Amino acid sequence: MENTNLFPLNRNKYFFGKLLTQRDMEAEQLYFNNKRRLLNALLVGPGVVCGFNVLKVDGVTVAVESGLALDGLGREIVLDRPVITRLSELSGFGDDYGMEKSVYLCAEYAETPCEPMHALNDAPLEENRFGRVEEGVRLYLRYREPDEGEVSTSESTEDLEQTLEHGKLWRLYLARIHLARWEDAYEIEQIECLPFNQKTPAAPEAVNPPAPLPERSSLPVPPEERTRAFGRATVEIPDGARHGSVQVSGDIVHGLGMIGVYVTLGLQTEKGAVFGDPSIFSPRPYEWAVKTNEENGSFRIGVRLNSEPSERVLRFIWMAETDPAWSGAAPPAPLIVITPGSVRLACRESVQFTAEARGLARADIVWSVGEQDSGGITKEGYYVAPDREGVYTVRAVSASSPEVSGTAYVVVVKQAL
Repeated sequence: MENTNLFPLNRNKYFFGKLLTQRDMEAEQLYFNNKRRLLNALLVGPGVVCGFNVLKVDGVTVAVESGLALDGLGREIVLDRPVITRLSELSGFGDDYGMEKSVYLCAEYAETPCEPMHALNDAPLEENRFGRVEEGVRLYLRYREPDEGEVSTSESTEDLEQTLEHGKLWRLYLARIHLARWEDAYEIEQIECLPFNQKTPAAPEAVNPPAPLPERSSLPVPPEERTRAFGRATVEIPDGARHGSVQVSGDIVHGLGMIGVYVTLGLQTEKGAVFGDPSIFSPRPYEWAVKTNEENGSFRIGVRLNSEPSERVLRFIWMAETDPAWSGAAPPAPLIVITPGSVRLACRESVQFTAEARGLARADIVWSVGEQDSGGITKEGYYVAPDREGVYTVRAVSASSPEVSGTAYVVVVKQAL
């Protein structure tokens, strides 16, 4: 319930033969919700109770751990599973005020109607109503510093009206994200979790901080020096598409020049990405390929249907690399590429990782996990997730060249999608 008025506390009185209407049902929910939220606001106060750590995944992506928080009205802000997202995918990303060097990741209570159904009496048949409301959290970005009193964490006063002024604290500032800016590009330099100490007294004081993720260069690479680019693309399958038909995406610019560029393509699925022949893992009603265009420095994705597709929108991830033999540039530094690069698993679920050693004479790989109690992995790269949620790292290191390594990320939730 997004109501902001916690009073009056008025409950139903039942008697035999009473006609219960929509108003009575809403009053039943409102009474108990307002009682609970009033106690949350007065006895606990706004802030993070547990979780909601913000981690850096790469230069443009963050991970938000699951957690529980309370706003100034005592409403529970619950994130029931970790979220990995690029900053550009969050609301407010385009509201950039003068190329600011930092941005705030905020969270607030949100409701989403679900389970649409037809109303029987008071609406036309073509109008949908919703039978349920899902309570959750809205994540978004703000570039401006918070206003005065917007992040107050002071204790409750003896005056009820002054105490309920905390109801104005709609949002929680989960992190201050420091950015390195370069023209229209950006890269995450550092993340400060809960910069204004918005924690409730119930929040544990001693929490082991998550292990820092590998740091990258603090400054974006100028386009003329880039040798690798990443991105996402979609191909839509129209209704009525027949067996054997081919659907082609529009031009996708990789930004690495005109010639000497090759593209690796993977299909994004619910539990990871599939590169190469998808039929090895499971039957797929389609196959795909990439065609580069050296005249304008772009490429297209083509998808051929082998049967009736199960999805109407296919989501791909791509990596474009330059070939030093074309440009005369120095060979790229040795590296290890882990597939999949990131994956979502349920607790105790497993996945097989593979590692490709590039620029190394020997490809002997040593696997390890980055944190304590973060699952186990065999010497062949077979990983088993732990029995607790979180974001964990898997590392592959060259035994002959320990300075060369690769990292993958595992998001463990109670139940994977």
